[in-house]
Amino acid sequence: MKQAALSVSLAGGPAGPRRMDGMIAPDGGFQRKTVLALLVLATALHLGLCALHTGGLGAAPSLHIPAEAAILAAAMLLSGFLTRPGDVACAAIITAYLVALRLVNPEADLIILRHLLLGFVFYRLGTQCDVGFVDRAARMILAGVLGVGVFELATPDLFSRFFNIWNYFSARGLIDPSAGEWADTSFFVSADRAGGRNMFGFLLGSHRVSSVFLEPVSSGNFAALCFAWFISFRSRNRWVWVGLSCVMVVLADSRFAAACCCVMAVAAMLPAALQRTAAVLAIPAVITILLVIGALRHEEGSIPVIVSDDFVGRISFAGEVLWSWGWQHWLALAPSPVTTIDAGHAYLANNLGAPIYLLIWLLVMLWHISGPRSAEHTSFVLMLSIYFALLLSVTGTAAFSMKTAALAWLLCGALGATRRGFGHDPGRERQAMA
Repeated sequence: MKQAALSVSLAGGPAGPRRMDGMIAPDGGFQRKTVLALLVLATALHLGLCALHTGGLGAAPSLHIPAEAAILAAAMLLSGFLTRPGDVACAAIITAYLVALRLVNPEADLIILRHLLLGFVFYRLGTQCDVGFVDRAARMILAGVLGVGVFELATPDLFSRFFNIWNYFSARGLIDPSAGEWADTSFFVSADRAGGRNMFGFLLGSHRVSSVFLEPVSSGNFAALCFAWFISFRSRNRWVWVGLSCVMVVLADSRFAAACCCVMAVAAMLPAALQRTAAVLAIPAVITILLVIGALRHEEGSIPVIVSDDFVGRISFAGEVLWSWGWQHWLALAPSPVTTIDAGHAYLANNLGAPIYLLIWLLVMLWHISGPRSAEHTSFVLMLSIYFALLLSVTGTAAFSMKTAALAWLLCGALGATRRGFGHDPGRERQAMA
């Protein structure tokens, strides 16, 4: 009785009524607010730290690592990760493998363990959340991101008084404070695209909106992720939120997000059977395409470089990096001779080993497409596959940034919590079966 009194719901209140399926009735409560708070913190953490730094707290930039660790630890506690022997055993095996790999390849990046743990923990947390709740959370966060973005675009000088992004990233050592061409800005380097915006420059000027993420690349990634969710999850007024996601793509002037959303829109029209197959094959297919591009463009003996900082240039670079490798690089037994900071598939293959990377992907995808699943779940899994497959082709570790990855995996967990994919919402199940 005492233990039952202490249970608190992710969708209900303190000691709320727990249903027989392990999910707690969605009637509000402390833990639901806690999950929402974790999502907001994960998304807007750097905005808060930037505000503190701009306000005079010089140590704020150095707090991002302990702050992220605290958020991840809280998510682990809420999800019950540490109380599940299977989860702990899986984490222990992966940790032992990565440590052993590090002994063979001293340059193997152990931070990849954090990336894997982040996805797993927030996915597990999502499985305990009502899908209607996470949908509302996604709407609230998108509305907040848009609100901050409009404030930034409309009054950049006032925005900079509270959030001096340039000084914040300079204090973190991520940009050179002495760069002369950026000496008069308070935004991130990429906030003004050389040559002007690609989308609606005549109306919006040259500024690219960073919003709560402090740099426009993450704003675009977040917009693509929201598009993936709202085009898949059939809730009231979802097309309004699909449109707002597109507005965010435009504000961030993100070429990646625009291309990604176009591919998703086409993929959303595929039959369910083809969507399942495409979800499994997305990353292996993209890696194969990158290898073909690398074979066509790489010159023997040359060192791959990013010739042009655009979608085509980055894809070409990623392909050349993969094509230039020997077998030991594919197995993560030797460090890549070329940096993989802008080539995510290469980063994973060279730090996990390509067989392990593809095995993890196939196991995750096969779990999500096996058995009866809702059309919503099938669609969103494909959208996420497209998102990660494309993003890892043009960036390194951006796909694992807590700013976007926490929400992505929580949404996936909530929608895939049951075989039907309705996230323990009996009202939606009855509506779907009617």
